[in-house]
Amino acid sequence: MSADSGENITFPLGQGLAVLQEKSGKIYVLNPLARWIWESSASGIDQEELKAILWEEIRHEGQTVAELFSSWAKADLTPSLPEKTETDRAQHRHIYWLGDGRIEVNSDDQELLQRFHTCACHLEDHLSGPVAGTLTLCRDGNGYSLYKNKKKLDFFTSANNLIVQAIWEMIEIGCQIPGRLMTIHGGAVAKEGVCCILAGPGGSGKTTLTAALVASGCTLVADDVIPVGSRNGCLESVPMSMCIKEGSWAVLQDLYPEADGYPVFNRFGKAVRFYPPPRAAVPGPTDRYRANAVLFPGYSPDSRPQIVPMPPYQVLAELIQANSVVDSWTPERLDGVSAWISGLNGYRLIYPDLVSGMNLVEQVLRDYGQQVR
Repeated sequence: MSADSGENITFPLGQGLAVLQEKSGKIYVLNPLARWIWESSASGIDQEELKAILWEEIRHEGQTVAELFSSWAKADLTPSLPEKTETDRAQHRHIYWLGDGRIEVNSDDQELLQRFHTCACHLEDHLSGPVAGTLTLCRDGNGYSLYKNKKKLDFFTSANNLIVQAIWEMIEIGCQIPGRLMTIHGGAVAKEGVCCILAGPGGSGKTTLTAALVASGCTLVADDVIPVGSRNGCLESVPMSMCIKEGSWAVLQDLYPEADGYPVFNRFGKAVRFYPPPRAAVPGPTDRYRANAVLFPGYSPDSRPQIVPMPPYQVLAELIQANSVVDSWTPERLDGVSAWISGLNGYRLIYPDLVSGMNLVEQVLRDYGQQVR
């Protein structure tokens, strides 16, 4: 059903169309040819041009066009199309894959879309097929609006805030895994068949450590949010660009020398940049990873590097404290989460500098890699 800019509501009927004239309450049923004439006229093609098109394409006499327009005029029925939404007006678009599906992001402003694209270019998908969700970024008077699946979410006074929110909404769509066990707040990296989760609250250094490992040869399974599937406990791939706070830019300079050219955004009152992973570090759209260990990074400049084992109950407590999300706690869900955590090994990482932290994670990856082989 679509409401148009006049007083008609149209209902597609296969290749035909039903038109409800609201002011009279009458319904007009159009066959496929009449529907084509209706929609063509509504888009601005006049009667004579319609007659010429019909004759050229199917050698159809123009009498049908004249008869239809005459009958519509008698009924005070004017051909019109549904009002265009912001999504319909969008001229530019990119398709990305993330998590369990493909996501379309579009805009009527190419420059605005390009700013978003710099944060997600490594996820671009050039294949055709259905999408799991659509985001529309558009100028709106003196500001900007964000639409999700054609529904307006919010108005923003700056493009900066719009793009930051659009990135989060894209992650939300990518994490909509049916029946997921839980969503972990953290990053995950993999190397040679071994996968480690780096979990912790904001400010623990996990994203900086994740970015360093990814630049040094690890695959970026996910950053910020990690959906855990319920059927086998595997991690879904959500390798969005890593959100790096200003305090870590200098630390990562040698690993990401091009980052000085990345746009600066304001997120929760802090200056951040989004670091896309190297192409070689991006997993395939269908890749899933079984986690071998959960690591809780802890930067401590006055401590020596340490790996401290953690029992399962402490791992669960730390995951909850790190703002990991479970849709709803039920006995079945708790049983599933407990079984999943019991099959992992948990460690607290204590390190005085980034290189030490990287060495600890790589040591864990090597140790489990030897077990796998």
